[in-house]
Amino acid sequence: MQAALPPPPPMQCVRAQDAAKADIKAYMVADGDPVQLEEWLKEVRQKPRWKLDADAQSNGVRFVRLSTDSSVSYGEIVGLIFSGQTRRLSVNFQLVPPICEAEEE
Repeated sequence: MQAALPPPPPMQCVRAQDAAKADIKAYMVADGDPVQLEEWLKEVRQKPRWKLDADAQSNGVRFVRLSTDSSVSYGEIVGLIFSGQTRRLSVNFQLVPPICEAEEE
């Protein structure tokens, strides 16, 4: 019997005042109906800052991961999430590493 792998190291968060100096990446992950996801991606493509990192489909569900730099505005993030949700997509956003104060609220 093999020993279980050790858990991954915990991700350290970045203090808000240090965020500008840190190398923070912003990711948006969406999944759902392939037709609706393609329509949503047409909207995303109008915002050239977003890069398509991954695109896969399984059992009739399409999955995509987009990335951008951390200077993306909250308005743009919320707009894309809302647009995806109106198309009945599951849309999530995260910063890597996270900003500490954002985790505490």
